[in-house]
Amino acid sequence: MKTIFLNKDNNIRNGWKILIFFVNFIVLLLLLNSSLSLFLPITDIFIGELIALISVVISTFLMMKFFEKKNFEDVGLRLRPNTIYEISFGLILGFIMITFVVVVNLTLGYYKYEFTLNQVYPQILKALSLFLLVAFFEEILFRGYPFQRLIDGTNPIIATLIFSLVFSLAHLQNPNVNLIALLNIFLAGVWLSTSYIKTRSLWLPISLHFSWNFFQGYFLLPARQRFKLDRTYF
Repeated sequence: MKTIFLNKDNNIRNGWKILIFFVNFIVLLLLLNSSLSLFLPITDIFIGELIALISVVISTFLMMKFFEKKNFEDVGLRLRPNTIYEISFGLILGFIMITFVVVVNLTLGYYKYEFTLNQVYPQILKALSLFLLVAFFEEILFRGYPFQRLIDGTNPIIATLIFSLVFSLAHLQNPNVNLIALLNIFLAGVWLSTSYIKTRSLWLPISLHFSWNFFQGYFLLPARQRFKLDRTYF
C-alpha cells in the first residue's frame, strides 16, 4: 500500500502531486469566485482571468514550498541573464508568425482590412492587460508545476502530448470552436511545451502565448472576413 503513494526514495509520487495541485487550484478558484462575486462582476472576463491567475499562483506556491522545498520562481519564473532574450524572442516570433498568417490571408483574398487607428488605441491597454493575464495563467497552469511533475514521472514526450491534449480540450468553450481549431490549439500546446523544455523557463512560452493572442486580436479582429475562417486563440 505504501508504494502506491510513495516512490523508492520515500517521496510522494508525482501523480499524487499533480492531483493535489489540481484539487488545490479548483478549491481556490471556487472559493475566490464565490467570495468576490459579492463585490465584483465575476462575469467580466478580466476579473475571471485575474481570479484564475491568483488561484494558480497560490496553488503553485504551496506545492513548491511544501512538496518540492523550493521557491515559487523555481517553477520557471526565475530571472536569469538570458530572460530578456527569451521574452524578446518570444514576442518577436509570435509577431512574425501571426504576420505571416495575415499576409497569406490577404494575398489569397480571405480578409480585407477596413479600420482606423481610432478603433485600435482605445482598446489597447485593456487588450494588453487581458492577454498578459491569459498568458501567465495558462502557461503556469499547463506548462508549470503539474506539467513539470509529469515530465519527472514519465518523459518530456508523454508529458507534452498529455498536457497539449488537456490544453486543447480546455478551450472547448472558445467562440466558434471546431475540430480544426482544437487541432491547432493542440499543436500550439506542443509548441509551447517544447519552448519550456528547451529553456527550462516559462518566460519564452509566456511571451509566445501573449504575442500570438495579442497580435492576432489586432490583426484579425479589425478584418472583414470574405470567407468564414476561425481565429485560433489559445
